[in-house]
Amino acid sequence: MKISFWQQFSSNHSASFTVLGRFETIEKAQDAEATLKTLLKAIQEARGFDQYAYKEKFLSWPEYEAGEKYGIRWEQSLDWIGNELSEHLIRFENNVFLTTALSDTWQNANVMLSLMKHLTDDVYLRQYEAREERLILTALECVYPNDQTGREITDEISQYLRPATIEFSIPPWEIYSSEIHLKYSVTGMVDGEYRDIMKAPFHHKPSTEILRGVIQALYEYQQAAIEKGPTEALAEKAANALLGLQDEGYGFPQELTGDTLLLLARSIGSLASASALGGQIERTGSIIRIPEIAFFRAQYGLPAIIAYLKSKGCDDIQYSFSSVPYASRPEYL
Repeated sequence: MKISFWQQFSSNHSASFTVLGRFETIEKAQDAEATLKTLLKAIQEARGFDQYAYKEKFLSWPEYEAGEKYGIRWEQSLDWIGNELSEHLIRFENNVFLTTALSDTWQNANVMLSLMKHLTDDVYLRQYEAREERLILTALECVYPNDQTGREITDEISQYLRPATIEFSIPPWEIYSSEIHLKYSVTGMVDGEYRDIMKAPFHHKPSTEILRGVIQALYEYQQAAIEKGPTEALAEKAANALLGLQDEGYGFPQELTGDTLLLLARSIGSLASASALGGQIERTGSIIRIPEIAFFRAQYGLPAIIAYLKSKGCDDIQYSFSSVPYASRPEYL
């Protein structure tokens, strides 16, 4: 059986962005989150909760009022607010993420950047836009409990961050993401023609615990396959975990062999909410340092990697941010 994997992302729109505001305390971050939520909800209601019911040259009343209140040059109604505000506004500890999420937008981040700067001086920008692309880099360090655990963490993260594997690998911390999912059908080339490998239910989402078990089993199989170690028992474990999803409405038209399992792992890795674009890790004494890592969506990647480190027994976890032009990106990206 010969299987190949093909995936393509396209967009007719020009930009997406995340504005990150860091606050002195969790309480101040909560206040900012409430302020932003009230504004976004008012804009939603003014448009009748329809993402596309906006007029580019005409502001809704809440947008006009916010522009006047904060002295912001707000000229176009926001074109990226969807029905779920939880996708656009996320708080983690004393950090508030204001993001287009996966919505399309023709707009840059200037209005939201100005708005966040009225709430805190500590602001960072990630923007994908042809003329001004920027990344948010995260630096982390922690104290690990013992040498064996330190080696395990370093080996797992180093393997994931290798350029040869990162693009289609499940992150070691993906099971800790708050946005964990397995909702997309997967198609691959089998014996020279495209066939369904997995059919996902359109409306139903299994519980987070079920999804974590499936993704963890696929992650373990993926790790063994990359390291070219024994895979038979792990393949059986992953196949059984996936077949357990049949009661949740999933279908598996092809036999779950090593090849199809790896295809499914690659599919999950390519869509992982906590994935990283690149990074580095080092271990000195009792401290693990990740001097810089570029999460695709830091609002999910940062909480997930911290939860992963805590699950390994790490403590005294510290982190910081920087925002850099994509043109000056680290060499590993």
